[in-house]
Amino acid sequence: MFFLPYARTYRATVRRKLPKGVKCGQCGFEYAYLLQAMVTGNGTSLLFLDNQGASDRALWQAEQSARRYLERETDVVPCPSCGYIQPEMVVKARELRFSWLKRAGIFFLPIGSILLVCATATTSPNHDAGTAAVLCCAAIAAFLCVPGLPPLKYGLSRKNDPNNESVAIRKERGRRRAVAKEAFLTLRNDPQISAPRTEAGTSPKSTTVRKEIAVSSSGSSTEPKPALVRKVCSACQTRVVSKTDGTCPACQAPMARDSVTT
Repeated sequence: MFFLPYARTYRATVRRKLPKGVKCGQCGFEYAYLLQAMVTGNGTSLLFLDNQGASDRALWQAEQSARRYLERETDVVPCPSCGYIQPEMVVKARELRFSWLKRAGIFFLPIGSILLVCATATTSPNHDAGTAAVLCCAAIAAFLCVPGLPPLKYGLSRKNDPNNESVAIRKERGRRRAVAKEAFLTLRNDPQISAPRTEAGTSPKSTTVRKEIAVSSSGSSTEPKPALVRKVCSACQTRVVSKTDGTCPACQAPMARDSVTT
């Protein structure tokens, strides 16, 4: 029997970032952070008749999914001023806590099936009845984990309050991820930062808020440095490099400017 391929599936993955503005509900401080999204889209070309269209549809689907995610979702970024985590971020933190329990129940289904087969195989008179009972109980417990772990995850997450963490730790986490609204607007309107130079293959969209902060707070001055003037003595032909005009250090004769170097 031969299998004949009848379609080709294309997959596209995009990474996008969007600044999100937040006003703290406790101290009123306004700050901004970058929300990141990495989404995959698929496109199918039936009978290989529309390969380019399938590739474009995969990219379009990924772009649309990333846009919806960035518009609707939020991230857990505490207030850099007081460390308070906003109510919508508390919901997100509870959703992320013990998230592995949602998927763990799927793995218990094959485990329970294997245990049940082993328990059935040991029910013959040649095997110990206690072993069969233990395997049967283990199989039942594994099957109960499949529908029982999601409610357990929900109950454990509801008891979690991220604002119970140390204020200093929350403030430090917020300062690593966010900047004040005024600073963010200043950085965004700066043409030297909003349109950074990029190498081949890199996108200006990959510039993060932390990188912009590092650029603006580096303390480097934009004023031009004074040029170094190369001068030659008219009497003894001594050459001196200095920032200002003056006299020759050898014979004290007036110095004439020869050239300018940086």
